[in-house]
Amino acid sequence: MKKRILFAGLLALALTATTACSNENGEPVKMSDMTVSCNVPENVTDATISDVTITLKNLTTGETKEYKFPTMEAPLSIQTAEGLYNISLEGSIKYKLNEKDVTSVIRGSKENVKLVGSVSISLDTYFHTVKEGFVIAEMFISGTRTPEGKSYTGDSYFRIINNSDQTLYADGLCIFESDFQTDMKENYTPDIMNQAMTVATGFMIPGDGKQYPVEPGQSLLICDNAINHKEINPNSFDLSHADFEWWAESSNPDFTDPDNPDVPNLVPIMKESATLWQPHTRGVKAYALAYLNDGEKTITPEQFTTDYYYDYTWLFVFEDFQTTMEGSAYMLPNSWVVDAVNLSPATGPQWLVTDPSLDKGYASVSAIDFDENRFGKCIRRKVDAATRKLIDTNDSSADFESMAEADPNHVF
Repeated sequence: MKKRILFAGLLALALTATTACSNENGEPVKMSDMTVSCNVPENVTDATISDVTITLKNLTTGETKEYKFPTMEAPLSIQTAEGLYNISLEGSIKYKLNEKDVTSVIRGSKENVKLVGSVSISLDTYFHTVKEGFVIAEMFISGTRTPEGKSYTGDSYFRIINNSDQTLYADGLCIFESDFQTDMKENYTPDIMNQAMTVATGFMIPGDGKQYPVEPGQSLLICDNAINHKEINPNSFDLSHADFEWWAESSNPDFTDPDNPDVPNLVPIMKESATLWQPHTRGVKAYALAYLNDGEKTITPEQFTTDYYYDYTWLFVFEDFQTTMEGSAYMLPNSWVVDAVNLSPATGPQWLVTDPSLDKGYASVSAIDFDENRFGKCIRRKVDAATRKLIDTNDSSADFESMAEADPNHVF
């Protein structure tokens, strides 16, 4: 699809003549008039861009200047000294997602741009997540076996690492599970995958914004039940030292979650089950870290479940039988996602349930569907030997070690 082009320029700064300025030697400086066009991200409709900041860095002098504009709707222009520049743009974009207004942050840039005389510049833009740096380092969801060979659950966990070079605050970071399964393709309508991930369950780390700092390279352990599971099943793990546990009130008194009062609970946003949330033990869903933040304001869980709820239909086909099915879930804008991972048995993927821009591959906790060897297995992100950072190319097939032995205390 061709990108819609919103034409704009950069505001003049009381510079009227192309040689109105002088350098330190008193010689006149030649000026360049620049016009800028902005290409909005693909598949975006009814877009308006506001609160624009354009930054010019002169690569010869090292001087950096910022120019701010309320909108990019009217033709604007700027004069700047001729030279070689890096040009970047950041702004707020409002657009339609399944007929609902959504706001996100966009960025765009070009390097080594020669500005001489009159120049027209076109910047491609992309959605920018407001906060970046956290990644899923290890995910264990398949459960364990007891010495007697019985299935044991409740010991699922996520390891999340600050993969950046600065201290980040985990307050408000969310974990979402997809509504769709990677082993069962659904031709659903409306198809919003290029703009949003369809999710059914979500939990959020609490906090006031500066309550839970995570230093570079450090991790958080988030689990189902923060207890020493080895006391019940010696083949499981001691998760009593977890940083957070997910807990939500059950509507069925026969299915309740233990609650460790010494471990903070995640804030439930919504969950697919009316009782407990157990991540899909066969490993056939996708998971995402995201913020309920549109670049302008924080969205409350209540607002999210109200404003981002949507209905869809899909065609169920089995041999010669087919029928239209109905479903409901929630739209998580792709621009809010920090990290995403698709899971599937190694021999069983049918489709990605995220846009490829979020993740274009699969990681696996099992070789085949209903694999009896999946118990005790996790996916673990690989480490770059040179930088010692976790590898994150948005391709889970390459970024993760599949079917690794789970260890909540693994040292990366």
